[in-house]
Formats: sequence, structure tokens, C-alpha cells
Amino acid sequence: MTNFLLISLFALFLNLLPSSIALKNTKTHLPNQKTSAMDTIIFTGIKSLWSGDDAWRSWTVSTEQGDGSLNAQWSSSISEWSFSLPGINGNIRRTWSDDREWTLNANGMTVRIKQVWSDDWHEWQISSGNFNLRLKTQWSDDDGWRSWRISDSRLGSFEIKTIWSGDDAWKSWNIDDQMPGVPPQLKMGATFIAVYIATKLNNGFPKDD
Repeated sequence: MTNFLLISLFALFLNLLPSSIALKNTKTHLPNQKTSAMDTIIFTGIKSLWSGDDAWRSWTVSTEQGDGSLNAQWSSSISEWSFSLPGINGNIRRTWSDDREWTLNANGMTVRIKQVWSDDWHEWQISSGNFNLRLKTQWSDDDGWRSWRISDSRLGSFEIKTIWSGDDAWKSWNIDDQMPGVPPQLKMGATFIAVYIATKLNNGFPKDD
């Protein structure tokens, strides 16, 4: 009788063991799951929200996951900006007064936006951690601000182009985002500096205080 009871208890233990292991594994791996907001934001465009003298201050950032925004922090200053994307909020601040370097912070990530060559706005380094991207204008002349591109053999491509021609072209942009694996903070950094440089070259900003 005693042997039969022991065998029955052992069999019951074996039946419960797989469920216990599965539950343990689920709890162990749950914190390692990535959030979709950090991985799947695909940019499609950016445009000025207002017209007239205030056109530079507020922008709508369009993505496949929903609209975000880019706004100047102060009514007469171009050195500090805030932005939002689906699941992400951050800020962008000018590091040097001559616009050659900026810092973006959002959701625990810091992105450095820096001119590759001194006093040359045609090429920028967008970097954070293991990511090091190069944003370049399609043309090296004064109209280069109309078309920007990041191209990486491993990560894909990211293109920012004006929709229209003419004096107000800097207010509306299409974005072809073929970089699904790149954090949206870096893509926001590239989008910001392209639009910022275009606005500056077209005298869209007030005098910075």
C-alpha cells in the first residue's frame, strides 16, 4: 500500500512539472520583450501646422502608427524644441550656438546630431550607441536642402524630400522610411535637422534671442 501511494505521488509530480517550468520561463522572459513603439514607427512626412510668420514654430509629424508633433519651446527662440511620436516624448536642444551640433533626448535614449564637416550643412552624423548614421543632401549646391537621404547597406534607407517647389517648399515634406529596425529617436533627429536647415536657409526663422 505504501509503495503504491509513493508511486502515485511521484506520477502526480511529473505531470505538474512541465506546467511549472513553462510558467517559470514565461515570467523570466517577459521583461525582455521589446515595446512596439521603439521598433515599428515608420515615418511618412512632416509639415508646418501654421502659415505666415509662425509657420516655423509647430509641425505635424506623420507616421504609419499615428501623428506626432514638433514644436519650438519658446515663441521667439529656435534653440529648444519638444516632440512627440506614438509612445515617445522628447526634446531637442542646440549644443553650439552656430547650429553645428544638437542633442536629442527621449525615452532614455540620447541622440547626437552633428555636422560632419565644420560650417557645411550638407552632411550630418546622427548617432546613439551602436548606431552611426550619415544624413546627406542629394545635391551639394544651395538647393541641396530640398532632398536628404540616409543610406546604409545593413539598415536600409531614409529619404526626406520637399513636396512642392517654390518659396514655401520648406513647409511640407514626404518621407520614405525603409529603416524599420532603426530606433525612431534617430529618425526624428534626422527629420528635425533636415527641416531646421531648410527653414533657416529660407529665412523662415525669427532672429534668435
